[in-house]
Amino acid sequence: MVYTRRSDKSIGKTRRKERKMYKIIYTKRAKVELENLYNYIYFNLANPIAAKRFKINIIKPISNLESFPYMGN
Repeated sequence: MVYTRRSDKSIGKTRRKERKMYKIIYTKRAKVELENLYNYIYFNLANPIAAKRFKINIIKPISNLESFPYMGN
């Protein structure tokens, strides 16, 4: 599970940073699950390229929620 929390630190920053209104907070369980999935793909399926691609394709959209928290609604 991933939670977002509003951050007031973005006020007065550059235009790009002003969009960052929230901070992504990963639960311990979410971190463990992502790492387990990554390790499974990397070691069990013996596919390090797919494992790295998996991690990028999961983390990037989640981090986009900092700037666009209502994305996908």
